[in-house]
Amino acid sequence: MRSIDALFVDESGLLRGLFPAGPLVFPVDAAELLALDAAVRDATAGYQIQPAAAPRPWLEPLIGYLHGRPPAFEQALSAEPTVVQRSLDHAAARLAALEDLGAPAVVLDAVHRHARAVGAPGWRATVDLAAWLPDPVAVAATVDPDRWPAHPPIVTADLSDLVLLAALCAVGPAATAVRVDAAGLRWRGLGGFGEDQPGPEPGLVPDGAVVVGLAVSGERVQRLEFALPGFLAVTLAP
Repeated sequence: MRSIDALFVDESGLLRGLFPAGPLVFPVDAAELLALDAAVRDATAGYQIQPAAAPRPWLEPLIGYLHGRPPAFEQALSAEPTVVQRSLDHAAARLAALEDLGAPAVVLDAVHRHARAVGAPGWRATVDLAAWLPDPVAVAATVDPDRWPAHPPIVTADLSDLVLLAALCAVGPAATAVRVDAAGLRWRGLGGFGEDQPGPEPGLVPDGAVVVGLAVSGERVQRLEFALPGFLAVTLAP
């Protein structure tokens, strides 16, 4: 099983199918793993208090890790016939579903345009990192502090897609899953995945404010661990 054997581009231009289903282990360079682990740990540690005069730049290490990696990844994906075909298959299924629902012509036309673009010679997948970034202000806006059952209100923004994208870049588009003898290997949650993250002291949060954290969702990812000298284990939730 290859790392990109479920990957496709949807009609909004976003990559979907980040890693195939099932328990998978990929070989990854040790230095790459440690850099990824540190970036994810920085991104998911701590919290922001909203509204905030000076938001914490919590995603800078992870964005820094990804800087420069997507172009090579995009080029590899665009040359991969199976990614193109899955994208076209998804567009066809999406069109059929929308037609059954009686979607307006403008919506159907958008999917048609996407399918024509993907099928055209020279099409290239693109990764717009801005589209993957959670907005703590928008997340906090979904909470009514007066109706929240506990003080301070603490909510979590889902960072799963961005972390899985970074992990996929670390693994590489040509990587093949391997069987690993777990004896003697010390597995750790990537970036602290599976560990409890401490929240702020209640006295530090003003009345009416919301505490926003970032995390990889356990409802979407069952396992995200690494072991040295160089293995990354990924199991997505069914």
